[in-house]
Amino acid sequence: MTSNNEESINAILRFARKMPILMLIEYFHATMQQWSFQKRSVVAEVKTILTPWAETSIQENKDACNNWMVYPISNSRFEVKTSTHKSFIVDFQQRTCTRRWWQIDGLPCSHVIKVLTMNRYEDCSEFDLKAYFTETLRKTYEESVNPLPSPSDWEIPDDLMIVKPPIMEICQPGRTRNTGRIPSQGERPMRQECSTCGHFGHTRNDCTGRDRAADLGVGKSRHKRA
Repeated sequence: MTSNNEESINAILRFARKMPILMLIEYFHATMQQWSFQKRSVVAEVKTILTPWAETSIQENKDACNNWMVYPISNSRFEVKTSTHKSFIVDFQQRTCTRRWWQIDGLPCSHVIKVLTMNRYEDCSEFDLKAYFTETLRKTYEESVNPLPSPSDWEIPDDLMIVKPPIMEICQPGRTRNTGRIPSQGERPMRQECSTCGHFGHTRNDCTGRDRAADLGVGKSRHKRA
């Protein structure tokens, strides 16, 4: 939905992008190896059920709903009225909120947290996506990124296909001509007429019946009429 990840990678590669392709791949490999170790070390010190980012978001949602009111509709449906007198419906059976933040983010919004607080629910992790759990984050970085051996130690199969370099065509100088022009309203394409044989669809440079037309004198008669 956004290009934030691509922009972050471009910022990291602002110097490495000028390297040859093999050195660029090795730079990627070393970067991923360093990131994996750093993330694994940080996650190992987290003691909460949710990740620190999720815990911060939950706390911000708790602080935003202090003066709101909750009106029960049924055992699983509640009406939440905010300080601006807006009303939202929270359904725990369907796990939905009419504000739709709960469905989009996967984290309980302020309306859901207000209902949980009224019902004396202190732990909101039951209503979070598994992606926000610290255990899920640990499993993401539990595998190490191992370094590659030296190229002299590589085992290359004998039947490995040799990839030839691509054939690079020489580009003509200047701006390429745009042949996909959109015709104007009412404009009709002009039919090409050959000045040699008199047929449509080609010009005299592409005419295949030039010799036959010369024998018949088609071109000479047309020039005389012109």
